[in-house]
Amino acid sequence: ISDRLDEHALVLDLGCGNGKYMHRSQAKNSNGVRIIGCDASEPLAKVAARGCVGDAAVGDAVRAPFRDDAADAAISVAVLHHLSTETRRIHAIRELVRVTRVGGKILIYVWAREQESERATVAKWKRIVAAGHTGSAGFGASMPSPAKNDYLVPWHVPTYSKRGDDRVERATQAGGEFVSENATVRLHRYYHVFTEGELD
Repeated sequence: ISDRLDEHALVLDLGCGNGKYMHRSQAKNSNGVRIIGCDASEPLAKVAARGCVGDAAVGDAVRAPFRDDAADAAISVAVLHHLSTETRRIHAIRELVRVTRVGGKILIYVWAREQESERATVAKWKRIVAAGHTGSAGFGASMPSPAKNDYLVPWHVPTYSKRGDDRVERATQAGGEFVSENATVRLHRYYHVFTEGELD
């Protein structure tokens, strides 16, 4: 998106995660574009802040910590499909619009059913079938009544770690289960898989 923006434009990344789209290597030819991100996860926001050309703050994409019309562009990459209700997804999109100036650009990427072979992906996932009963720790009764495209997707955390890295311990405490075949801890992440036209 940076090649479509004026020199020294400001981009807000709502749900920046580890700062992948804010990283210096992504911005080498960015025409002086400055990126500021926010993520609900403090550890991820810290990772983003350490290795980026902009700044990162702790903040929810549904209630972004930025003023109205602050940015020339706003991005939401792989965020909306993790929000568990249609209402939250709509609020996140409204926040993108709110923080972007009139005439600015907004980029949204989501996981779409049509982009993947269902046999290779969706067919292997665990569809959420009843509110409050998912069979996975960390969700439980707080889950909304699921839509037909709501899934729990296996997420594997490698058990090898750097000194001082506690991700395996955190994954296990969050309800993950050890998988001996590939030496990982398996968690399940919520995904709403979008269908064509759903964001129109």
